[in-house]
Amino acid sequence: MDKLLAIFKGELSPGLYKVTTEVNIDELSSLCKEYGFQFFYINGNDVATKAEFFQASAQTMNFPDYFGNNWDAFSDCIDDLSWLSADGYILLYTQPDNFANNDPSEWSIALDIFQEVLESWRETDTPMYVLLRTDSLALDTLEVL
Repeated sequence: MDKLLAIFKGELSPGLYKVTTEVNIDELSSLCKEYGFQFFYINGNDVATKAEFFQASAQTMNFPDYFGNNWDAFSDCIDDLSWLSADGYILLYTQPDNFANNDPSEWSIALDIFQEVLESWRETDTPMYVLLRTDSLALDTLEVL
C-alpha cells in the first residue's frame, strides 16, 4: 500500500499502472475518500467479454443513461466523469486477464482507450489513475507499483 500512497502525495504521475501485490480494496477506498478521490473498482473475475466490461464499467462509474455500450461511448464517459466531481480518480481493475484471455482483440482496444483517455486527463488539474491488478506477463510494458 506504500506505493499507492505516492498517488495521494502527488509523487506518482497520473496514468496506467500494473499492480502485482494484493490491494486491500477497503483500505484503498478509505484513502480515496480521505484525499477527495473518487474510487472505482471492477472485479475482473466477472468480466470475460466486451459486454460484461461495459456493464461493469457503467455500473462502477455510474455512467449516464445515454451510455451507448460501445467503445466510443466508453471513451467519452471515462474522459468526462463530470457527474462524479472529485479531486482525482482511481480505477482499480483486478484480474483483467479474464477479459484479455477471452477476447484479446477487444481487450487491446480497452487498453488503447485507457492510454488515450489518461493522456487527456494529464492535460487537466485532476489526476486519473487506472490500476490493473495482475501477475500477467502480458502487461510487462506497464510500470509496476
